[in-house]
Amino acid sequence: MSIDHGVLNVPLHKRGNIDAEIDRHMAQQRREQRDAAKARAAQWKADKARALVLIDGLSDEQITALAGRARVQKRSVRKNLRDNAGLCPARVVKMLEGLAA
Repeated sequence: MSIDHGVLNVPLHKRGNIDAEIDRHMAQQRREQRDAAKARAAQWKADKARALVLIDGLSDEQITALAGRARVQKRSVRKNLRDNAGLCPARVVKMLEGLAA
């Protein structure tokens, strides 16, 4: 990397404040991360609500089919689905929407 002597000859107070630029950049990154986290949280809440609605709407035939596929008792299917909806609601929604289709 070569040194640009034209820039080196400019006094420091005229080159700009690199610390202020770094601070602005870091603040912008923190804002973007905070906004992304809020969006993920809102999506998670919406997925969880959708999963719980789908779980409540399951018929006895669907519960029996799920119990057979998962090799668990029928009475524990809804409990397991609710537990999984609290951990990863998007997967539960995807599975139940695929089951309904």
